[in-house]
Amino acid sequence: MEEFNLNIENLSPGTIERESSNSPICNEAYYSEDYLNYLVEFEGDISGQIEKLDYVCAFRFSPFYYVAAVRNGMLPRLFQDVPGIINADTSLPYTLSEVEPVVAANITKFHGNAFLNLRGGGTVAAIIDTGIDYLNPQFRDDNGNTRIIAIWDQSIPGTAPNPDVGYGTVYTREQINEAIRAYENGGDPYTIVPHKDEIGHGTHIAGLIGAKGLNGVVGGAPDCSFVVVKLKQAKTVALKLAGIGERKGVIYEGLDYLEGIRYVANFQSRIDRPMAVLLSLETNLSGHDGVSSLERFINYFATRKGLVFIGGSGNQGDSDTHAGGVFTKSQQLRTVEIFVDENENNLVFVVWVGKPDRISVGVVSPSGEIIDPISPKIKTEESFNLVFEGSTVLITNNIPEDTTGDQYIFVKILRPKGGIWQLRLRGEYIVIGDYNIWLPQRPLLQPLTRFLDASPYITVTTPGTSKSVITTAFYNQNSNTILPASGRGPTRLGEMKPDIATGGFMATTVGLSNTTVEVSGSSVGGAVLTGAVLLLLEWGIIKGNDPAMYGPTVKSYLTRGARRRPGDVYPNTEWGYGLLDLEGTLESLRAGDSRTVYRETIENQMKLWNLNKNITYSLNEAYYSEELSVDMFLSVPISLYSRVTPK
Repeated sequence: MEEFNLNIENLSPGTIERESSNSPICNEAYYSEDYLNYLVEFEGDISGQIEKLDYVCAFRFSPFYYVAAVRNGMLPRLFQDVPGIINADTSLPYTLSEVEPVVAANITKFHGNAFLNLRGGGTVAAIIDTGIDYLNPQFRDDNGNTRIIAIWDQSIPGTAPNPDVGYGTVYTREQINEAIRAYENGGDPYTIVPHKDEIGHGTHIAGLIGAKGLNGVVGGAPDCSFVVVKLKQAKTVALKLAGIGERKGVIYEGLDYLEGIRYVANFQSRIDRPMAVLLSLETNLSGHDGVSSLERFINYFATRKGLVFIGGSGNQGDSDTHAGGVFTKSQQLRTVEIFVDENENNLVFVVWVGKPDRISVGVVSPSGEIIDPISPKIKTEESFNLVFEGSTVLITNNIPEDTTGDQYIFVKILRPKGGIWQLRLRGEYIVIGDYNIWLPQRPLLQPLTRFLDASPYITVTTPGTSKSVITTAFYNQNSNTILPASGRGPTRLGEMKPDIATGGFMATTVGLSNTTVEVSGSSVGGAVLTGAVLLLLEWGIIKGNDPAMYGPTVKSYLTRGARRRPGDVYPNTEWGYGLLDLEGTLESLRAGDSRTVYRETIENQMKLWNLNKNITYSLNEAYYSEELSVDMFLSVPISLYSRVTPK
């Protein structure tokens, strides 16, 4: 990865000099609390623009994006010094979606099935999470070697540049095997591979996806391989920027999550094996519209054959963190009440309004101090001090928001007094009328902080709102009832989510130190679905039944075969298209209800045409020909054909 670096002595201001492109110093700035990390959009090579700037360094993320570490408070200066910068995205705070659903989904029926044996052989599960207990025998093959192809540990600063990552350390299969041998011989494996999963969440979901079957615990794809990214925890300075007053539990930065997605996607391209990527983190401070920076990159990578992204609907369905309403005319007033826990250090929330509407936001404190609705202006921040409360209110207007063109308002209340705060919304210009407000996800809030008139809908969290992610709700597989915490659709833009529902209640899986644990939640549903997707990828790509299989194909197969509860109307905002049922999916394929069978029919027709006709058309000529129907091109991949015969 191309890198433009700084020489940082103790990472203090005024001591920065430019270094060579192989220097690891930019890596140090990325970890430093004196620097904030941004995803910067810039057309061209930014190195010449920042060469003489002593407060920023950057490395290339993609052809038009750089990851930049910028000294705190210097971002406005960067926009002045480098006028070609189009946009700079901050990192949203992400938290974990806490984790015999594989039995309810009819996945284990195909382990050793005489007619269709599917165990995930040849496929890869990508986990971007807290890491993995690589010493656990559940993640080894029959010869005792690891099934983990690589681990990128972002939390361990690298000692040497790596072409695949801009920071952290990558450990290979060979190094992991060496560490396992040392452990078996009584040595210290962590002197070789110091990676550890101290929290256990990544190990739990890895077990649900691909545990080998020891101690009665078997994953959906027990023969799959793994690529693991351990995310580094969010810097305190990044949390302060996002309005998170104090660290509660484990929090990650969206930019690190995005880097993990890029890493596993590029890894899949290099090894050319089918891969399912489990997205087990969530954020509530997004537009819930599927077009955040992270989701746009997922959409880009999801066009690749054999690369499928799976996510949960999140755990915010009953968290009272979403409120919404409708303006029916301009100048109308709406009031939204938030009860704030007395122990809340800071309070943040986001307001989204679809174009071309414009609204203004005011605040009333528990003691009655009033901030009148502030007329929306282009990308401005206004600050207000409340005398009796001792609080500071910051209101940032983003109109138009860079990606959607909608209005996005970010409100931060520093040192809020406990009690009921009122948001006063005024419709300045109303055509559509819908507005939505989100607090941070529940783990980032004190227990009593909530909307008093909350809505459980439009609570699927990012990245589950992405069109390119197969998003699953989670339900109690013992009673066939949706779990209250499961996020509900649709998206803010009205797209149907979730896509399907998967069991996510009290699943037995792998724990740390070779133990077993029971877990529930959105990550359980996502992990079980990931195992099912790996078996479909094995059936399609490894076994040759559908070599062109990719994300939309897999989603279509799963939703066709979903099991539906009597009396429900599908799709719906709780269950999507129904309950995951791998047996139903494969039965539908065997019955001929698949693109594979249709493609074979078309190919057979083409062979017959070739026998009866002496004329052949090029693909381009055939597309414009009056003698050939276009629907054949729309139904199957064009890459199948180099020459086509007319009717």
